[in-house]
Amino acid sequence: MNIIFCNTLQKPEAEDRAVSGQVSIAERQGVWHVLWNQDTTDGHSLQEMWYEGATWKDTLDAFRGGVQQKLEEGYVPLIEGIDIGKRVFHAGSYAQRLLYYSETNGNEELYERLKQWRREQSAKDGRSAFIVAPNRVLKMLSAFVPHNEEELQQIPGFGKQRIRLYGDSVLECLRQFAQPEAFPLQWVRDKLNMAQFQRWLWEETERRHLAEEEKRQKLLQMKQLIQQGCRLAEMEEHLQLERRELVALLEELDKEGSDVADVIDQEMKERHASEWKRAVQAFEKLGDRYLKPVMAELYPDAKMNDKELASTYEWLRLCRLKYRREQG
Repeated sequence: MNIIFCNTLQKPEAEDRAVSGQVSIAERQGVWHVLWNQDTTDGHSLQEMWYEGATWKDTLDAFRGGVQQKLEEGYVPLIEGIDIGKRVFHAGSYAQRLLYYSETNGNEELYERLKQWRREQSAKDGRSAFIVAPNRVLKMLSAFVPHNEEELQQIPGFGKQRIRLYGDSVLECLRQFAQPEAFPLQWVRDKLNMAQFQRWLWEETERRHLAEEEKRQKLLQMKQLIQQGCRLAEMEEHLQLERRELVALLEELDKEGSDVADVIDQEMKERHASEWKRAVQAFEKLGDRYLKPVMAELYPDAKMNDKELASTYEWLRLCRLKYRREQG
């Protein structure tokens, strides 16, 4: 069972004695559980199941309702300052504080310019925009506007690898805008409205778990469609997902051990067998971790538009799945 959240509550009963209980949210094989474990006076443990089911929303409702009842009975969280009936976190991490600040203090003009920079870099490198830089990183760049590499290193998500690849070009864009505040960024915490920040943290947690639940449901549906012999084109219609998203889910299913061989083999027939042989040779020569060098090896002089480039990368991802399956 995967424990997602756990905290201890205590209810004072005498000067030197208190009753303790522990509330937890856990997940096992796609089923959510909200549990209350309480020590009894005779040394035993009493467990209550507040919820057992498949939806995250109902999990949260059961959790909040159960905790509220315990608070009304006189229980208090063991860690001061955390109202777990409303939120899980307290101070938040450095990255969370910067991200929250950037969402309400970003420079929209600069943010749009950074998205344009990302589109140009993505087309140049043949990488997806997310790999170049996620939206949240662009938001932080637009809010804090680093002007040199040392300042750029203080932006979570823009580490040494991204600085090596994109540092010079993104700084050229950023230096066209004035910095609203000085670096380093420790001042951000003092400027936050902590009550609003706490609500944002809780909402972020809910969004993340809802996204995970939605992804889990998509994987289950995709597994069923594969068992029915559906092709990716049919899955696009059933699941209302783009092909690149389907290929990513296919990689997830393969990683967890599901049998995806038939659908891969069917999709591979769309291209000539000689291309598959050349792809195998490229993987053997260059490895299969990164697709960009494989793409350059297979199509060194090809001029592709965005759609053709995306289609070729999706095909190479399928090739990699087939290659790894045969190697393993």
